[in-house]
Amino acid sequence: MNGVQMSRFGRVDALMFRQDLPKPEPASGQVRVRVMASSLNPLDQATWEGRLKALRVRRPPLIPGSDVSGVIDQTGPGVLDWQVGDDVYGFLDAAPKRQWHGFTQSGAWAEYAVTRAETLTRKPDTLSFEEAAAVPVAGLTALQGLNRAALSAGHTILINGASGGVGSLAVQLAVSRGLIVYATSSPQHHATLKRLGVHRVIDYHQLPVSQSPTGLDAVYDVANRLSWAQKCARIHQRGSVIDNLVSLRGGWHRLMGGRSPSGVRHRYTFVTPDAAALYQLSELVTAGKLRPQVARSFQLQTFQEAYRWLATEKPFGKVILTL
Repeated sequence: MNGVQMSRFGRVDALMFRQDLPKPEPASGQVRVRVMASSLNPLDQATWEGRLKALRVRRPPLIPGSDVSGVIDQTGPGVLDWQVGDDVYGFLDAAPKRQWHGFTQSGAWAEYAVTRAETLTRKPDTLSFEEAAAVPVAGLTALQGLNRAALSAGHTILINGASGGVGSLAVQLAVSRGLIVYATSSPQHHATLKRLGVHRVIDYHQLPVSQSPTGLDAVYDVANRLSWAQKCARIHQRGSVIDNLVSLRGGWHRLMGGRSPSGVRHRYTFVTPDAAALYQLSELVTAGKLRPQVARSFQLQTFQEAYRWLATEKPFGKVILTL
């Protein structure tokens, strides 16, 4: 089958498009998906660069790709909830069982991929396969981050890095909960964010200066580019800071996800497959409260071009790979 294979840990040139990869077979509790689309994720880049190898069960050679949307092609023994021909999407995990650390075995950048049946949700009819592929990893990350903030309608939040895959969905989720949303992005994305319901959009170059909002209930640093001091300066004394990845720069309280000496609560997200949470996102899509933003689609064999375009253009939303 056609697919992208990672031969070693390294830069994107360690990945190669191949036409002779073996078609995977579903084991007990797994299904095989005929992949229609996947996406580019920081999680996948961290995988091929080797930054997550301590948490991965498999070593190269392997197929990257965490987001999957497609059609079930075959079911393994013990699978009762899915039938061949079902349109599905999800955060792919090819590991036979859920790992203690939550990280997954990828494999969506190929014509066929296997995953545990429990990681999938039925694709909403209102989404194309390309749009659906923009949701799982980014949407679950955004949902987990906002849940960790534990805010109610009327509370205020700053989403730093609101134009990416996670940020654009986090904005919509926050607006759907009645939060007053401040967001940062480059100027070319301000109009789009305003249409999505952002109260005030800020040029991210200006964020550290006095024009930025203060006294907020939470800061969700999707981009992971603010210092701990910059985040704390934006919120009140009992506010919350949410990060997508653990960073030790802020001290022990950041690692533990507790309160800092100043009283600020720190929370971090550690996204894992969660079909129940993905179903919640599907319901919001069906209700018209959530719409994935697709910046551009590329054929799988041009994945390196897609990666370079994402790095240079910094578009609004997700970059999709189609098959």
